[in-house]
Amino acid sequence: MGSAKAAVDQSEAEARQAKKNIALETRSAYLQMKAAEENIRETAASVAKAEESYMIAQVRYEEGVDILLTVADAQERLTQARSNYSTALYQYNLYRATLEKAMGVPVGFDAAVYAEAARQGDSADTALQKAENYLQEEAEEVK
Repeated sequence: MGSAKAAVDQSEAEARQAKKNIALETRSAYLQMKAAEENIRETAASVAKAEESYMIAQVRYEEGVDILLTVADAQERLTQARSNYSTALYQYNLYRATLEKAMGVPVGFDAAVYAEAARQGDSADTALQKAENYLQEEAEEVK
């Protein structure tokens, strides 16, 4: 009987550790995804600024006010900004996939609503349904 109790205790300890690992992996992936989301916004703004600078440089060159090197520099900055934007999109999708793997559910829903429903004791399926419904309601309000 003592060995059975020890085995149960061991299994419970392993289950607690697995839950902690899942929570850590999920939180880490979520934070990385949110940071990547912010990076997308920042790099999109950089692209817009670089496009404007490039257009201004072209006009100044065409009007004979500036040299071709300035246009080339502006074009290089625009290319770099677009590359950074593509990298930001890639990183976001990578972290989103990591989050989906950690959670075991798709991330096409409001994660905060899902987390709150899970904290309130809802099953994973119920929490997912609530989160998806919330996202759909929000999308309909925007229309």
